[in-house]
Amino acid sequence: MERLIERLKNRDVIIICGHYGSGKTNLAVNLALWLKRLRGGRVTLADIDVVNPFFRSSDSAAALHSAGIGLSVPVMAITNSVAVTLSPLSLGGGITVADVGGDSKGAAALGVYAERIREYDYEMICVVNKYRPLTKTPEAAAGIAAGIEAASGLSFSSLVNNSSVGSATAKGDVLASAEYARRAAEIIGVPLIGTGVFGDLGFSESEIAANGIFVMENHTRSMF
Repeated sequence: MERLIERLKNRDVIIICGHYGSGKTNLAVNLALWLKRLRGGRVTLADIDVVNPFFRSSDSAAALHSAGIGLSVPVMAITNSVAVTLSPLSLGGGITVADVGGDSKGAAALGVYAERIREYDYEMICVVNKYRPLTKTPEAAAGIAAGIEAASGLSFSSLVNNSSVGSATAKGDVLASAEYARRAAEIIGVPLIGTGVFGDLGFSESEIAANGIFVMENHTRSMF
């Protein structure tokens, strides 16, 4: 946790990207809650996932509202009889955590804001999950990351390992993903800043330190 917070504690724009099912929405929700507790002030979670309407930040609206965190979600508009999804990303005046849709299609919505985002000392986190079908290898995860960078016009600056099999995840599953995450970060060219888990899986202090393990408290619906 220390590694993650040290990296993010002074960032005002934090972008969470990753392939569909990587767990990026869970990370985005938890980061918003942590940063609110750590820094106070205005914190907004911007849900700009225009690809997958089923697992979104708005699932945690009650917890976010209770913590005093704003939630900005996509809205639909009709232009010339064509449905268009508008992704409201407001920057400035506090901390913004953006939950971006999976793969390059979702990242295209982020690209609309690229020029403005570059005005900030932003953090763009690549979330990886060894146990998803299309990101089983470090090379595959890095390929997805490259597509996201190309579509958004922005570059990743760090990586979080969120490898899990939902509620069935055991300690061994997480430890078995360590080398995968290290190698993915190496290929992408960014530091690995943490490994997210849910609940107490029995890690020793040395395992927590070696893998940068942090426990996420609040989570959206699992897709497993």
